[in-house]
Amino acid sequence: MEKPFQYEVEIISPVNIGDGNRYREFEYIIEGDSIGFIDVIKLLKSNKDNTSFIDYFYRSIDSFRFSWQDALKYAPKIDISEFISYQVKPCGASRVKGDIVSFIKTTGYPYIPGSSLKGSFRTGLMRGVWPSIEEEYKAKLDDTLREKDKKLKEIDDYPEEETFGKPHYSPFKFVRFSDSSLLPLDALGIYEMKILNICHGKAKWFKKNENVEESENATAIYIEALKPGIRAEGFFEIKQRTKNEEIYRIIKNVWILKNAFNAIRNDTKRYIEGEKYFYKEYGLDQVANFYQRLEELNGKLGENEILLQIGFGTGYLSKTIGCFLSAEDLKKLSKQGVRISDANLFPKTRRIIFANGNPDTVPGWVKITFREV
Repeated sequence: MEKPFQYEVEIISPVNIGDGNRYREFEYIIEGDSIGFIDVIKLLKSNKDNTSFIDYFYRSIDSFRFSWQDALKYAPKIDISEFISYQVKPCGASRVKGDIVSFIKTTGYPYIPGSSLKGSFRTGLMRGVWPSIEEEYKAKLDDTLREKDKKLKEIDDYPEEETFGKPHYSPFKFVRFSDSSLLPLDALGIYEMKILNICHGKAKWFKKNENVEESENATAIYIEALKPGIRAEGFFEIKQRTKNEEIYRIIKNVWILKNAFNAIRNDTKRYIEGEKYFYKEYGLDQVANFYQRLEELNGKLGENEILLQIGFGTGYLSKTIGCFLSAEDLKKLSKQGVRISDANLFPKTRRIIFANGNPDTVPGWVKITFREV
């Protein structure tokens, strides 16, 4: 592992890594089977003398009833295609409306940040070696929970820092993922996501301030995401040596980096089995079938391959060691301010990607292959 590796990420299910922004309805237009994202600043500057158009535009964008069809009546000579920065096709999404969660880009092109890959790698590795760190980690968690004035972030960070050391003295500092190569804009699609919520043992769907039985009545979240089959490349290494040997001697639990890929594959196997059972129990057969295929894929991986779940909408279980916390642990966390409605079934919600009006898959799964440079 001392050598640098090239990694290749293959998208298994739609991946959104957000940049903190959303496209509002006045920032895109639907034309045929494509969604065109508009350079609004350029358009307004080009039509600054058309006071009727400018007045309608600014009055309408805050009314939540903006319509390009109506706006262009005030400027019939505008060729909207001249102001479209790029186009993306909906992928199984029903009528797209409202905000669209954007995908992170640089110089206008999407990429996968190395930090997203490292974060998921780190969590999977911690869970993969959990039997070896459980006693130490939980003892530190209990220490934190006994202190009533601890903030939620401190409760989250303290056990990990006590187990592995602060970031500058942690074995994870030696794990390095570069950002991926830039990807073409047609690597993106628009997907429809809805929130599943288990209420009194039944599958329901979130709609504003209530939960409904019929998924077609649920609130939709639209995301710009990398499409399944897309591949991106970058560089990876686990650098287990440092010029400052004094630092190396005080790194805690550095053994966690050995056999990292195998530990992550074992954790992924456990996680997939649990999620497959969850979706079968609540009648989402299509999603359960996706996990069945994922389980088969994980079983066929080579020594240089792993599966990870990254990005927006992947949920609490994919980002934490929460699956190893008991109901009693969760009750203690609830007393400290963590929102837990049922310690015996936590979390109760999942974000589901829909296709043609039906629950289809979950976001964020990728396959990573590592090759020597």
